[in-house]
Amino acid sequence: MCLFFSFYGILYADESSLKSNSINIPGNKYTLQVEHTLNPKVGYVDLNFRITETESKVQKNNYKISVVAEKGEEKFKTFALNNSTNPNVYKCVFDLEKSGQWIFKTSISEDEYEENIEFSIYIEERNRETSLFSLSSYLFAVIFLIIFLAPLYIFRKVIF
Repeated sequence: MCLFFSFYGILYADESSLKSNSINIPGNKYTLQVEHTLNPKVGYVDLNFRITETESKVQKNNYKISVVAEKGEEKFKTFALNNSTNPNVYKCVFDLEKSGQWIFKTSISEDEYEENIEFSIYIEERNRETSLFSLSSYLFAVIFLIIFLAPLYIFRKVIF
């Protein structure tokens, strides 16, 4: 029972929507609001877009948004998609494997009009402890001992 709640806590703490950072970027016709996780790290980067027309302050849900992430020679392209439960929010995910300043180029198109908006996000290096004396090493050793020594202890009279 305790194990179930601890896994639930880990899953809940890993939600990206709990802490987010928002950027508002005005363009000629559109204002792009970008939400991403606070202090994004190397790995999956979730981006949420909201588009508001600058003149009418109206949000529509019929845009086609392509997003290109660039850092040096590396380029990744994807499309931001919306869904029926929240049609005003467009979402996309990048799997970025290098830390540093990434430039995101968005192309927003509606009918015959297209606008390009750029923004940048700094991606931090993932904190990976590989030390022999790290907490994860001790945890792995304890779990290993429990899994393999517990059956030996339980069935000691049958085995020996």
